[in-house]
Amino acid sequence: NLTGLVRYAMAEDGARARLDAQLASDGFDIDQLPDFPMMAARLGAIDASVLIDARNVRTARVKDAHAGRVQMKARASDEGLVIDTLDIADLGGATVKASGRLTAAGEKVEAMVDAPDMAPLSILFGKLFPGRITNAITERARSISPVHMTVSAERLTNSAQSVRLAFDGTAAATNFNGNGRIGFDNAGLSFDLGAKLQSSDAANLLRQAGATIMPLPLTGGARVDLQAKGDQRAGTTVTMAGTLAGVNGSGTFAIDADTTRVTGPLKIETIDAAPLLTSFGMPLPDASIKIPFTGTASLDLNADGVAFKTLDVIALGQKIKGTLIYRPTAARLEGDIKADALPFAGLASLMTGPLADPVAGSLWSSTRFSEMGPPPIDVAITMQVDRLDTGFGAKISNVKTQLLWQPDALEFRSIEGRLFDVPVTGAFTVRRQGGLGTYLGKISVKGVALSDLFPRAGLGGSADIQFDGGGSGESLAAFAASLSGGGQMKISGLTVPGFDINALATTTRALDGERDPPDLKRVTDMVASGMTRGPLQLAELSAPLTGSSGVIRFGPLEAHQGNQGLQGNLALDMRTLKIEGRIVIDTKEVPKDWTAPLPQAILTLKGQTTSGLARDIDVTNLTNIMTTRVVARELARIEAQESDLRERAFFARRLKTERENAERAQREAEEARLAEEARKAQEEAETNRILDELKAKEVEAQKKSFEAVPQPNPDQTPSAPPTP
Repeated sequence: NLTGLVRYAMAEDGARARLDAQLASDGFDIDQLPDFPMMAARLGAIDASVLIDARNVRTARVKDAHAGRVQMKARASDEGLVIDTLDIADLGGATVKASGRLTAAGEKVEAMVDAPDMAPLSILFGKLFPGRITNAITERARSISPVHMTVSAERLTNSAQSVRLAFDGTAAATNFNGNGRIGFDNAGLSFDLGAKLQSSDAANLLRQAGATIMPLPLTGGARVDLQAKGDQRAGTTVTMAGTLAGVNGSGTFAIDADTTRVTGPLKIETIDAAPLLTSFGMPLPDASIKIPFTGTASLDLNADGVAFKTLDVIALGQKIKGTLIYRPTAARLEGDIKADALPFAGLASLMTGPLADPVAGSLWSSTRFSEMGPPPIDVAITMQVDRLDTGFGAKISNVKTQLLWQPDALEFRSIEGRLFDVPVTGAFTVRRQGGLGTYLGKISVKGVALSDLFPRAGLGGSADIQFDGGGSGESLAAFAASLSGGGQMKISGLTVPGFDINALATTTRALDGERDPPDLKRVTDMVASGMTRGPLQLAELSAPLTGSSGVIRFGPLEAHQGNQGLQGNLALDMRTLKIEGRIVIDTKEVPKDWTAPLPQAILTLKGQTTSGLARDIDVTNLTNIMTTRVVARELARIEAQESDLRERAFFARRLKTERENAERAQREAEEARLAEEARKAQEEAETNRILDELKAKEVEAQKKSFEAVPQPNPDQTPSAPPTP
């Protein structure tokens, strides 16, 4: 309870207001006390006389704080301040002693504070001198304890009521000292104060300043020099310079007297800002990273938050400009920044952690993502980046996007930029749930040159690409292996050197004129050689993009060039960035008597995105067809020959038969003639025989007749025989 007398008289008839208080207590809670206007009295606004004797003084806000005793006897008037006694004993273990006079030039008040725990004492000071300073001391009581300090105030002049103030002491690991002048007159309070703070524990000094930081060591200590000058009406100008954990800073700030708004230029530079950022809970992509930093900004601290305007920073060698605003009520960092260049992998590693190098022969690291703490605050920043390194050799320029960073996600929303100097849009989100990371993204590119995408392939033309996909895993290798999604790609004005599909028709015509069956190697060489004589040129080639298990497939492809056609598909393996494909070309330019399937050649493509494609040509189908045609032609020729032979044999047999018939007829005719002749001869012979017989008989008859006639003389000539 509290007993005594309190009397307050209002100012009237030019007289000053007056407060008289005589209070005694055998026990009370400081929190139950009303605010004493001792500050107003000290500033000379009222006359006051205060006598306090309180025992068993305690505060419920500080658990287990020891109850103490407060004794005070003081007077204030327009002549100054007299402290006969101010003795606070064992209040939470704290001791305060003060006494002195400030009524004439040269007089002084001296005080000593020894507080192992500043919390109870700060609550009491808050009642005696209510205001922002005592409130701040109460909020930071734990971090500034223990406190050991001495204070002296000396009256300089009688007229201006000017007081020289000096203080010296320690607050936990922080040493501080300072001096200056405080003036009290009818216009109000004016001051010009300087202070120096030095601590071997930079983290503790940050906590004393009200910062929430991680329990991590900060090397380098801290030193801060402050100079404050101002008055109640015009406000305050504060000049600050110092170093904190290796970070050097300086600035000059104006504090508005009415709104307490703080504005002014700020400069910070350090060879490594990483330790300080880590202590504020900012997860970094690499624990061993060093972040050289130098920058300037215009500080604007008000009731809504802290703004860093006209930000001009060089961090990690990159220039960053813009505005950042921290809104404490939402625990959110907002703003607009513009950077020269940023690595996409570095930004994504804010969620994945440091990315280890892959083992020899691998493209992606199989090391599991490290545990990453959440950002200390939500971040929503509109970014403009002149060059964004994608990590695949391609850089996106003139990037505009909104970066959203929250405890479980890092999102790049509404990405706009230029890839190889053509428009590109998209979005990308990385999320973490324990050790598992997931990502979703979409990209749309219009008119990108194929020579830029595949610089060593010699391709001509441009492509419009749209792809939506995502994946999950515990490493970059798992990210690549899990990619799935879909989209579309349209290629305009495609030119593929050394890919003349007319070679198939040319080879087919050449082989079709040969009699011997073709050799497979020779056919392959003919097609391969023919294809190198010219390019493939297509006005347009369009097909779906399909991603599954880390492989993006382009196809099915189908195109025609005159009477030539091609079908097939291509695949890009994101795990190795290898390209594989299968292309089937055919031709309708075939001989008129062609009855087989259309000639085909199958091309198998293999290679890397960073090199050209090797191709293997399979013309087994064409070789078999041509062999079949050669065999068919030979069989037809043989058949024709056999038919001719059969016809010849037929005619030969017929001629032979006719010949035989003619000979037989001739022979028969001859035989008939001979027989006739023989008959005639026989008849003639028979006739002759008969005649001979008749003649013989006649001769015999004549002989007989002659014999019957007397014979003439031998010397007589015989008469001629009679004529028959």
